[in-house]
Amino acid sequence: MASVNRMYAARLAGMVVLGPDGESLGRVRDVVVSISIVRQQPRVLGLVVELLTRRRIFVPI
Repeated sequence: MASVNRMYAARLAGMVVLGPDGESLGRVRDVVVSISIVRQQPRVLGLVVELLTRRRIFVPI
C-alpha cells in the first residue's frame, strides 16, 4: 500500500515565500488547483503570492 502525504491549503495561507537569494518575496494568499473528473485527486498548479508591493503573482509549482 502506498503512503499518502496530505497538505492542507489553509496551512499555506500567510506563509512567507523566499526568493533564490533567501530574501522574503511576499506571502502565500491562495492555492491554485486543477480539478479533473478523470483523476480522483485535484492537482496543485501553483500559488498566488502577494509581493511586498501588494501586487499578486502566480508562482507555478
